[in-house]
Amino acid sequence: MKEQLQLSWGRFVFCILILIVIQILLLSATITDKDSWWSAGAMLSVFFSFSIFAGLGWARLRRANDASPIARTDIAQILQHLLGPPIPAVIWLGLTFLLPFGIFLVWVFTRAA
Repeated sequence: MKEQLQLSWGRFVFCILILIVIQILLLSATITDKDSWWSAGAMLSVFFSFSIFAGLGWARLRRANDASPIARTDIAQILQHLLGPPIPAVIWLGLTFLLPFGIFLVWVFTRAA
């Protein structure tokens, strides 16, 4: 008998809360003046995008595990469900990395004005 995955939302929320604490510690060390808020916004936008992406992947993994149990050792199938379809995942992650550059461009143009 293979060991099944334990995929409660409580586990997911616990992991996200740990990441939130780390993010708060990083931001509290980096915000020193009014110009630092733009970089904090860029960091938070990436964090929230990854959190939403992970939540959607977790829901897909839970749905697939409910349909047919997934073994803990089947890493390829777990990653396939966490990442989802490749094209939307690449687009999502690409836009996630472009968003901070957009925030920095807005900061540069508003500061120059």
